[in-house]
Amino acid sequence: MNKTITIVLVVAFAVAFLASIFASAFPDGLEKVAETLGFIETAKDTPGMMPDYLFPGIKSEVWATIVAGIIGTAIVFAFFLGAAYVMKIWRRSTS
Repeated sequence: MNKTITIVLVVAFAVAFLASIFASAFPDGLEKVAETLGFIETAKDTPGMMPDYLFPGIKSEVWATIVAGIIGTAIVFAFFLGAAYVMKIWRRSTS
């Protein structure tokens, strides 16, 4: 990884860490719709999901939220890094 990508990743993790501390306990838009339409329990039982943005197995709610935020940031970062790599390869092949 080059220096710029490393710096962006560190900043993204720092923001995820700090933002997770201030996460709201109130439901977000999608969760509110699930509650209103009555399928919130079905959604919470879906494998691979993190209900209330809590990472399973961590007892502290604050740390569970922080870990979930960092993991979510890593997933999004990896997706966009992969997309940038694919676009770079595609651009080379079309020129």
